[in-house]
Amino acid sequence: MPEMKRVHICDPREVLLATLETVLKHWGYRVTCVGNLTELLPILEQSKTDLVLVGDSVLSAVTGDLPPIIEQLRLKEERVIALRQENAGSNPFDLPSLKVPVDMFQLFALIQRYLEKFPRRHLRLDVRLPGLLCEEEKSQLAEVLSISSRGLFISTNRLLERGNRCQIVLPLIGMQRELELETQVIYKVEPAQANNYRQGIGLEFVNVPPDIQQMLDSYLERVLMVDLVENSDARPLDIGQLNLLGKYS
Repeated sequence: MPEMKRVHICDPREVLLATLETVLKHWGYRVTCVGNLTELLPILEQSKTDLVLVGDSVLSAVTGDLPPIIEQLRLKEERVIALRQENAGSNPFDLPSLKVPVDMFQLFALIQRYLEKFPRRHLRLDVRLPGLLCEEEKSQLAEVLSISSRGLFISTNRLLERGNRCQIVLPLIGMQRELELETQVIYKVEPAQANNYRQGIGLEFVNVPPDIQQMLDSYLERVLMVDLVENSDARPLDIGQLNLLGKYS
């Protein structure tokens, strides 16, 4: 079994640390949180490090060059990211940055880029949603098992061929809305022992209007927030640290 990737976060903002820790642990990473460089440097010396997130206030307090071990990580595939408050001043060490409040979609893209050998382009969530698959005036109920901002996977015995166009009707549970989306088949899964006899098709969304895309992204954000709150064993989220499309209590 592959070793969990390690992310170290250094920032004096306790609520930001708690929120990032909750999200990153939920995504399957090992996370260490500290408030200053004095605590961070021994950890970097003694443990394997895959990525370091450092607050802009910590970086601004550095006089001269970055500590050698952080500079080594920066030079090694830019494994040091600055947590930059929105409308902050200049970036003192010209590091790649992530804005605070944090956009979870941008955080996911950044984590995938730096930590995964085969990065996913879009955040994909496991769901169990009813859907209506429509193709050539034929309609069939199907179950949506995963969804992203660009497509979904449905369980169905109707194995359309790659490139086929169809519509999918989705109820956005919790938002009292329904979406009808144009899609195209990009792959199919035929039942076999290796996949527990799962059967279905992967669909890519086609020509999604901006307002519908925003509604879909809001739904994905809602699903992720509910999942984080209900299933996380880390410290509680502070939604003020996140740049969210919707409003949550």
